[in-house]
Amino acid sequence: MQTYYNPNDLDKFSSMGDEAPQLWEKFMSYYGSVFEKGALSEREKALIALAVAHSVQCAYCIDAYTNSCLENGADEAQMTEAVHVASAIRGGAALVHGVQMKNIIKKTRLTMNELESNVEPLEIDAGSGNIPAFEDTLAENDITMLKSNNSIPVMQMNIGKICNLSCAHCHVEAGPGRTELMSRDIMSSGLDAMVENDIKTLDITGGAPELNPDFTWLVEQAVKRGRKVMVRSNLTVLDDEKLAHIPKLLAENKVELVCSLPYYSEKDTDKVRGDGVFKSSVKILQMLNNLGYGAEGGDLILNLVYNPGGAFLPGAQQSLEEDFRLRLKSGFGITFNNLYAIGNFPVGRFLTFLKQSGNFDEYMEKLYYGFNPDTLDNVMCKDQISLSYDGYLYDCDFNQALGLSRNKLHISDCKKEDLSGREIATANHCYACTAGSGSSCGGAVV
Repeated sequence: MQTYYNPNDLDKFSSMGDEAPQLWEKFMSYYGSVFEKGALSEREKALIALAVAHSVQCAYCIDAYTNSCLENGADEAQMTEAVHVASAIRGGAALVHGVQMKNIIKKTRLTMNELESNVEPLEIDAGSGNIPAFEDTLAENDITMLKSNNSIPVMQMNIGKICNLSCAHCHVEAGPGRTELMSRDIMSSGLDAMVENDIKTLDITGGAPELNPDFTWLVEQAVKRGRKVMVRSNLTVLDDEKLAHIPKLLAENKVELVCSLPYYSEKDTDKVRGDGVFKSSVKILQMLNNLGYGAEGGDLILNLVYNPGGAFLPGAQQSLEEDFRLRLKSGFGITFNNLYAIGNFPVGRFLTFLKQSGNFDEYMEKLYYGFNPDTLDNVMCKDQISLSYDGYLYDCDFNQALGLSRNKLHISDCKKEDLSGREIATANHCYACTAGSGSSCGGAVV
């Protein structure tokens, strides 16, 4: 059988000096001197050479120095130990480089450790990080300004910043200590605007929207007005006896659920959200499945949301969905309809993490160099409007978190022309929507 390594080729080694005789002579002089007896015996040097030959995996050298070891009196036990030494060093070198891997993980991964609060806010009026301003990148793609579509199918209501969790990546900086809640009057004005502007879908978010005392009223009123309702839930909030009626309410009103689950393992989920979150989430998902949510071909839609656990972009959405589906089904009997892979935006607590951990510039560069112009037609701000807890309209939930708007307008003053074809406020956090496959409230956009 013909192979790359022909033992006879070793005899042709000297042919490497045919076109460069002076270099060959110098090399062979040095080579010969190295293997002469010195502080080390010729046998010891042959054993070292044999070990190195195995480490660099040179078949010719293994051949040559196996013979050299035998010629210099080494036995098979010594030669075998030399090969094991080489193997140990080679393996140890690979393992010790794993420390570099762990350093990168430690730097880039989110944890529930308390974050410092004295971090500068994101500069929304100029380039953030060592990258061009988002508006300049739009201009390079012959776009002077993003505008919303003439027809707006979705209104997203952020009905409060109160939450039972304080997740390390939360752009809203929601938590148990927040007090902001949307009033029933503002909810009602939002529903009126939906009817007047033929906005078909109400997307309810927070915080944990279920903690708003008027959550039930809002769901029922939206359904009565013929609106499709979506609710974004962290799952664990439903693991509370005071809210035991909520899952049945959602099922009866055919509410579509979009539930965040950082990962399909307990360790990785609890790192981002806190101890016990994964077990609680699994419990609620199983309960929702028992109500009929997530069944194939059913009308109770259960979607999951994956956010990267640190300063890196999400992987391919389809591949992640397959992994989640396999692990949750095999490990816990859980089924769901779709998984949305949503990138982390440099806003709120995640921005704090980026700056405190020294990841900010590198992460912004990842977003910038990942810019994909094909995402621009499908970014979420083009076909939705976001209503804040205090009644102001924004292009998206992230602009809302930053207080960023080209024309800050209260829902009570909203007219139809204010929503369709409106000019969209942009800044460098928008790179998170346009990197790679893009990111939106519905996951990847291309």
